[in-house]
Amino acid sequence: MGKAAYRSAIAKFLDQLAKAGLAPSQPREARLVVERTGGPVANSVNGYPSTGHDVRFTAEAVLTGGRVHRASRVLFVARTTQRPKYRSARDH
Repeated sequence: MGKAAYRSAIAKFLDQLAKAGLAPSQPREARLVVERTGGPVANSVNGYPSTGHDVRFTAEAVLTGGRVHRASRVLFVARTTQRPKYRSARDH
């Protein structure tokens, strides 16, 4: 993971801790698991057809005292943004 992505992940994690009302010192460990849920699927991105995968993101934090917080979400992740190519009038 690049440095910018690493810093962004830390900032987002700290933001989520604050939203949950937790102090940064409370988690003993944290983990993020990213996994595909199946084969390629068709969906749309900004109204354009696209292929990609449904991806499950599961975040887990173990707090001091052993309490565990876990959240999971499945999102469609497109391989690329496949927009139709328009031809100019001169190409006809």
